[in-house]
Amino acid sequence: MGESSQLSVGADDASAVHIEQILSYLRSVPDPVQRVHECAAAVDRFRGLQKHIGAIRRHAVYEATLRPGANGESVAAELGVTPKAVSQATATYRRQELAYLKSVLRECRTHPLDAAVVREIDVAVKGRDVIQHARLIIRAADDLHTWDLGEGEWRFLDEGEQRARKILAVANIDPGRPDYRPPMLSGIPETPPNDHVVAEPDRFYDWPVQVLNALPGITAMAGRREYDPPGKWMLSWQILPALPHTTVFETGPHRDGWAITEWLVWFNRDLARAGRGITTTVTSPPPYPNL
Repeated sequence: MGESSQLSVGADDASAVHIEQILSYLRSVPDPVQRVHECAAAVDRFRGLQKHIGAIRRHAVYEATLRPGANGESVAAELGVTPKAVSQATATYRRQELAYLKSVLRECRTHPLDAAVVREIDVAVKGRDVIQHARLIIRAADDLHTWDLGEGEWRFLDEGEQRARKILAVANIDPGRPDYRPPMLSGIPETPPNDHVVAEPDRFYDWPVQVLNALPGITAMAGRREYDPPGKWMLSWQILPALPHTTVFETGPHRDGWAITEWLVWFNRDLARAGRGITTTVTSPPPYPNL
C-alpha cells in the first residue's frame, strides 16, 4: 500500500480543525495498515505546527507589551519568560507592525483627508509609535466610504482598520469611532440582528431565551418588532463558530449548534402542524446557502 494520505490537513490550516475530529478520523480508518500510514502522515504534518504555534506565541508576547503600563520586564515576569525573549519578540513584530501600519497610512494619505489628519500622518510615519499609527488609521478610515476605491484597495484599507482596532483593544484604548462593520457571528451579538426589533425586550422573553442559550453551540435573543401586532413576538438564534474567539467564516459553524438548529427547525415545524401560532424562517450568511 502506498504512503499517500487521505488526511487533508496541512500545517497552515490545522488550527482551524478540531483535534478530536482528526483523532476520530484516524480511529475510523478500517484498514489497519492504512491507519498506520495515516497516523505517520499526521505526525509529520503536525511537527510543522510547532513552528506556527511558536510564531503566534511570540506575537502574543509582543502584543502584551502594548497594554497600559506594560514593559519588557513586567511582561517577562508575568509570562515567566526571559526579558531577552520579550525583547526579541518585540523587536521582530514591532518592526513588522510598523511597516504594515505605515503602508496603510500612506495609502490613506493618497485620498482626500482632513488637513489636520494629513499633518499628523506625515509626522507619524516618521516615528515608531504603534498606538499613534493605529489611532490615525481609525480616524482616516472614517472617510473610507467616500473614496473611490477598487476592490483591492478597499480590502487593504479595511483590513488595516481591523488591525488598528485590534491593537487599540489590546491596549485598552477607545478607538473613538464606532465600528459599523456587520457582526461576523463570532459570539453573542451586542444588538438584535433586525433593526426593527425592540432593543430592550420585555422580561417575558427572559425564560425562552435562557432555555435556548442553555443549548450547546448557539446563542439566542428575543424581541418584539415595532410593526408586529399585539401578542406576536420573535425568538431567534444563531450558530456559534466551531472554535472560540473565531468566526463561522474562519472555522465553520459549531457542530452542536448545527445539529441543534436542525432539531429546532423540525420541532417548530411540528408545533406549527399541531396548530400552534408559530412560524419559522431559517437564513444563513454566505458562504452557506440558505436552508
